Amino acid sequence: MLHHFKGKLYAFTLAEVLITLGIIGVVAAMTMPSLLLNYQRKALETRFKKSYSVLSQAIIPVKSEFISCPASSSNEIKQLLFEQFNNVKLQQTTHLDYTDFKTYSKKVTSAKIHPNCFQWYTDVSQLGDGLVISFCTNASFGNMISIDTNGVNKGPNAFGHDLFFFHLNLNNCNLEPMTAQWRDCTEEDEDCANTSDTYFGYKWTDGNCSRDSDASDNGFACTKYAIANTCPDGSGKGYFDCLP
Repeated sequence: MLHHFKGKLYAFTLAEVLITLGIIGVVAAMTMPSLLLNYQRKALETRFKKSYSVLSQAIIPVKSEFISCPASSSNEIKQLLFEQFNNVKLQQTTHLDYTDFKTYSKKVTSAKIHPNCFQWYTDVSQLGDGLVISFCTNASFGNMISIDTNGVNKGPNAFGHDLFFFHLNLNNCNLEPMTAQWRDCTEEDEDCANTSDTYFGYKWTDGNCSRDSDASDNGFACTKYAIANTCPDGSGKGYFDCLP
């Protein structure tokens, strides 16, 4: 009897193998979306930090050269700024084909935003690593810069995800996040309810950054939160950890 048991081989049955594979499949199906989302958020965070660093370094010579940065000096400022990039591909007065901008909550936006350099008179610096830096000017507000951290042809093309907006402080040329925008007021929303201060259908409106907002320009003011790496909802999480 002892000899008989020593020579016997034990293995999983087919049913046991199938059950185990099924459990693994269910667990993978449950965890893969979360892992993929975390990977996408981390990729956006890495791209933003690199893009913001590149832009900040390029602004240093501008601050050294110019005491202030009024709109009247836009051509000189723009030229010096773009000279800081190697192998730059500069497109002047271009129109990048963004037909599906999305808000911070990733809804397709219908807002027409004046400082959005991607769709208005622009000078676009397309770097080899995918970063797009665009420059435009408003006569009263001054010089504005927008960035697409991963390029025109790569999504999500959403405010606060891969699209961020800055301006150069008029008095000292500091690079600062945009918190308001000059936008069209043809839509029926709270921002445009009072049209007494509009100009040819446009007005300055305060930006917002909230996953609960349905505003068509929601996310335009997210840049300040991304720089501070803090979630807009006050939860204490990192900015990219709480992206919608």
